[in-house]
Amino acid sequence: MLAPLFGSAADKKVPAKVDAALRARVEKFYEALIAQKYSEAVSIVAPESQDLFIGERKGDFNSCETGEITYSDKFMKATVVEKCKGELRYLTLRMPETFSIESTWKQVHGKWYWYEAPDAPVATPFGPLKRTQENMGGGNGEPSRPALPADPAALARNIMQLVKLDKTEAKLKAGEASEDAVEVTNGMPGPITVSVEPVTQPGLTVKLDKTQLQAGEKAKVMIRYDPAGKPKFDGSVSTQVHVQPTGQSFPITIIFEQ
Repeated sequence: MLAPLFGSAADKKVPAKVDAALRARVEKFYEALIAQKYSEAVSIVAPESQDLFIGERKGDFNSCETGEITYSDKFMKATVVEKCKGELRYLTLRMPETFSIESTWKQVHGKWYWYEAPDAPVATPFGPLKRTQENMGGGNGEPSRPALPADPAALARNIMQLVKLDKTEAKLKAGEASEDAVEVTNGMPGPITVSVEPVTQPGLTVKLDKTQLQAGEKAKVMIRYDPAGKPKFDGSVSTQVHVQPTGQSFPITIIFEQ
């Protein structure tokens, strides 16, 4: 069953029967999508939106739960936020993710139907995609759906590129105490865990200031060298930053300058 995450509606005066009827239709719609029974799902789509629905990519989800519902137009229309769990897949990578999918609904002859407002952004697993002149339709003047990524692997690669280092080389002084830092940025929509490989060069330490990064957070790889009592070293040392759950590894070269 698709249990609600939030209260019945933003407007507390919403009739209980109206709210229950909408939740039942939303539940049936997403259960059909999860089971890939699209003929059942399309029966809950308003006739004027069925061509759009049939032509768009469907989400590959394991489960969905109804979240916040906002009613409008005297409870004849509603916006529903659905929380769906699925996976990002790329090569051997399997990244579990929870996506927020926003959809619009309206009553027609006493029944609720999914529909697409002409000026509404397109809901994708990675957030709404705004309609613009560039992604609207062509010569016949009719609007079309914005171009969505046709290749899930390409989409996963793009998501993975959101984890970045500000540089791949750190520079230290060969004959004196010195330090440098490399910044790790998590631009992904969810948390990541980072670690750094230890080094064996005497006098050299490599540490992260934190290992758990929420969406948008940054960490620093602190690289310090203290040659006191150690033989002089003027080469380079390599280490790597590892990221989970993406499975990425970023090399860092530590260069000792004269």
